Amino acid sequence: MLSSRRTFCLVVTLMSLPLTLSEALADYIGAENCASCHQQEWQDWQGSHHQLSMAEATESTVLGDFGGAEILYRDILSQFSERDGKYYVTTDNSVGEMEEFEITHTFGWEPLQQYLISFEDGRKQALNLAWDSRPESEGGQRWFNLYSEDDIEAGDLLHWTSFPFTWNTSCAACHSTNLEKNYQTESNSFDTSWSEINVACEACHGEGSEHLSWVANQDPSTENGGFPWPLETTGGWAFTEPGSAVASQVGASGPQVEQEVCAQCHSLRTELQPFLGSYHDAFQISPVEEPLYHLDGQIREEVFVMGSFTQSRMHDMGVTCSNCHQPHSLELLAEPNQVCAQCHLPSLYDTEEHHFHPLESAGALCVDCHMPASNFMVIDGRRDHNIRVPRPDLSEEFDSPNACTQCHMEESDQWAVEYFNQWWPNVGSHYAEHLAESEQPQNTRLSRLFSVLSEPDTNSIARSRLLQEIGATGSQTAFNAIRRYSRSDSVIERQGAVSALANFPLEQTQSLLFPLLEDEFLSVRLATTRQLASLDQTQLNTEQQNRLSQALTESLRALESQQDSPGNALQLSALYSSLGDTENALRTVDQALRIAPDWMPALINQAALYSSIGDENAAGTSLRRAISAYPDQAEPYYALGLSQIRTGERSSALLNLERASNLNTDNAHYRYVYAVALYEAGQTELAISEIAQTYDSNPDQIYIGIAAASYQIQLGQIEEAKQILELLEQYGSDNPQVRQIADYLLQFP
Repeated sequence: MLSSRRTFCLVVTLMSLPLTLSEALADYIGAENCASCHQQEWQDWQGSHHQLSMAEATESTVLGDFGGAEILYRDILSQFSERDGKYYVTTDNSVGEMEEFEITHTFGWEPLQQYLISFEDGRKQALNLAWDSRPESEGGQRWFNLYSEDDIEAGDLLHWTSFPFTWNTSCAACHSTNLEKNYQTESNSFDTSWSEINVACEACHGEGSEHLSWVANQDPSTENGGFPWPLETTGGWAFTEPGSAVASQVGASGPQVEQEVCAQCHSLRTELQPFLGSYHDAFQISPVEEPLYHLDGQIREEVFVMGSFTQSRMHDMGVTCSNCHQPHSLELLAEPNQVCAQCHLPSLYDTEEHHFHPLESAGALCVDCHMPASNFMVIDGRRDHNIRVPRPDLSEEFDSPNACTQCHMEESDQWAVEYFNQWWPNVGSHYAEHLAESEQPQNTRLSRLFSVLSEPDTNSIARSRLLQEIGATGSQTAFNAIRRYSRSDSVIERQGAVSALANFPLEQTQSLLFPLLEDEFLSVRLATTRQLASLDQTQLNTEQQNRLSQALTESLRALESQQDSPGNALQLSALYSSLGDTENALRTVDQALRIAPDWMPALINQAALYSSIGDENAAGTSLRRAISAYPDQAEPYYALGLSQIRTGERSSALLNLERASNLNTDNAHYRYVYAVALYEAGQTELAISEIAQTYDSNPDQIYIGIAAASYQIQLGQIEEAKQILELLEQYGSDNPQVRQIADYLLQFP
């Protein structure tokens, strides 16, 4: 579940995990059929998190205290009871009234266990009241609320009856085997089924019936022993060079399907189509950027490992999941430092000279420095698989965590920096330092970003992140850099390039985008299709028309099949809108709101659609509904202000634009639009003061400076315009409008 309210609106779009119908010809045979031949693997799997991921609620599976226990959250006293072998909770329902519900299934095992409640429409909802299954000596054996620090009430999107807690959509694909979601759009209901209630053998290996046939006939032409994809990894790691400190990969490196199989569930992603052995053909991984991650790439929200591991040097060197984890028990292959010692010479690394801590202390554990843990779901510690060098100096600059003060909690970041600089004086720069240089002139900043982008050691994830920042400048040099990565061998880099190209006009980018409509991976094709959808197809040649038409058909089919997720329904609405199909765009945004009532992104998109057909009254209704649900969020006030400008309600528009700029002071564009509205309302002095101050605080936002200087020139404020020009020439000297302003001001020596 999500760890805070602040990222829900973004994460719910990214974290849509819809279940898909099995399209394979082979059949699922069940784990017990595997056990007869694979007894050791079966035994290892017993008691694992996969085997215990979900179960029917019985005396042997329920860990929580249902003997009359109570928990108070806000003014709601929830009670747990047991009758006739069944388990019940009395708590607040979807309208805030107390109601008794039967617990039908358990969900997870330790360090916490959640509980599912089944409804007549086929939904299963996960309670946000969970059982702490740790020993009492560790603070466990108690009921707790996953959102104890928030004020969640009925109707809130984080209430247990709301969409994020719907097991069928948000949880089931990764907690059961061969899920068939069977969502019915017309009735907004589910008839979900599964082959096995938990994560069993075929959840990872794929359908097993063809394997049984292969066992019977041993046909040498059968690939992968009859399974749909291979999971074996050939080769290994060894210290092959005399005196080498780090092991090298030996033998042929095995296919990385194993890692992609794990990543199906151990990543924050959007499902696109059934997984058939290729991760990027089935899923779109969430980008490594704020607010899901810190600026330096460390995990911030619950992102399920893969996004952080893909940033690591271990990943780039070919390390895969089973190099560290036993694939059936899921336990580490050995004690933590011994796992690392497989590849890192312990006589060099497992020493006080390396980690500067006593050998028997926590500081001597590799993972505590290189993979620090953060708690999610209140008590569930998840290690950051970035496997990074601790950087307390970055913590001082970006307020990101670091392993030093996470352990030495009584000390400051500055204390850690002093020791760090003594121990590792030449650690080098980090790409986040260049991302943060927003106060630098654009040319200087771009030069530094280009430098990091071109370094051979720069990771694909980092390159993708850098491409977004470079693309945001909209400059020709940025476009030229992005062009190269649109043809990269790395799917992550191609995805980053496609996203970065959205900052440029389609007439400039379409020649780069069209070839990507035939990319190997669906994730790239869909992202490309979204950008090209708004093209006027009558202006394309026959080959381009056919290519785009096929891509649109593929995208629409993928998203239409996943409308149980409001995020996917909203993406579908945006695609229809790009095609000029407002009727279907409104239909699918309504579908998003049907599942997630009062969800702000859907309401704002709905308002934009109404505005596009001239119905500002309906747009205003949607936006006021969003404001009522999210009174502290700036975006609906901003959108309502623009709508009111179009309807001539200037006074109300100014109030709402001012509210938006005050609620989100970091958004320079909101303050710019507010200043322009003031100017057009005749409040010229206040407007120019507002826009000049905004540009002074955001000198990289060239368009704001151009507007400020233009207004000052109109009012004869020549000296003030010259001061603005000084900044403009630092940050946008190649901009033609800046040159026009400079040429005009030359007549005033």
